[in-house]
Amino acid sequence: RPMKVGKEEIVGCLMAVEKWLTIDLKALYREQDKKLQRIEALLSTVPGVDTSIETRGGSNRFRQLIVEWDETDMGITVDECGRRLREGNPSIHVLSNYNPYVIRDSIPKPDPGSAKGKATGSPLTVYSLGLQKGEEMIVGRRLRETLMDTRRG
Repeated sequence: RPMKVGKEEIVGCLMAVEKWLTIDLKALYREQDKKLQRIEALLSTVPGVDTSIETRGGSNRFRQLIVEWDETDMGITVDECGRRLREGNPSIHVLSNYNPYVIRDSIPKPDPGSAKGKATGSPLTVYSLGLQKGEEMIVGRRLRETLMDTRRG
């Protein structure tokens, strides 16, 4: 009976469809924007950091914060910043070039000939969807602290 589906799974699917059909996406995006704007405000105190809030494309459409900096000037790569956030306490997961679920032949590196030391790979991305109330402040403070520490060092 490998194709057996329990009543709980059926009810779960029906509830998810009902939720999706009745959700107010504008209200959801406003709520997500408020969280990301708090992180953005904290990062605005770090010289050389650029941020933007945008809607993720594709089938999973939600708001995300894009964080970019000149890796040479800042003294830290996007990947290293992501690693420090993951390995810290509490562990914070952001999207960078590191992704344990994707196999890549090579990870993009900064192009020495490019303008300044901007990475040619992915920027650091903070997703709003999984943030619970108040967690945006934890993420923003840790990210700011991580970037500021590299500027001092």
